[in-house]
Amino acid sequence: MKIATFNCNSIRSRLDIVLDWMRVNKPDALSLQETKVVDELFPREAFEKAGWQVAFRGQKAYNGVAIVSKNPLRNVETRLYPKADEEPARFIAGDYDGVRLFNTYIPQGADIESEKYQYKLEFFADLGRKFRKEVKPTAAALWMGDLNVAPTEIDLYDPKGNKDHVCFHVDAREA
Repeated sequence: MKIATFNCNSIRSRLDIVLDWMRVNKPDALSLQETKVVDELFPREAFEKAGWQVAFRGQKAYNGVAIVSKNPLRNVETRLYPKADEEPARFIAGDYDGVRLFNTYIPQGADIESEKYQYKLEFFADLGRKFRKEVKPTAAALWMGDLNVAPTEIDLYDPKGNKDHVCFHVDAREA
């Protein structure tokens, strides 16, 4: 199974690039983050015309996630917090040919002293609880997306200078 992930930073701006890449590389599924478009304006028709299925959840100007696939996803979820009145579009999941796919756009965090950083850590914790509750150890599952974390020093040019950066801080890496 061939699966890819891409932070597209606006699907409408990158649509031709994405469709060309998919035509050449023929993945089974492609997860997209930061689609930056409300659901009503998501370019579903362009994907379907090219022979792809697509599940998505968007929001205006920010966030947004999608999974494009050869075959339809089953049991699609578009909210990490289904009981919340509002939730940023940062989570989508679905079953694809026996594999549970999770696509996330993890919050960046702004600054380690900010509420946004605390939200990032809480998002990781809530995602971990969801995985532990819903994904059996013997089940096929894949978590992908824009995680906004550099896990090891080799991932950075200047690890010592970035030790307090929201994408390299020890708390984010442990989360």
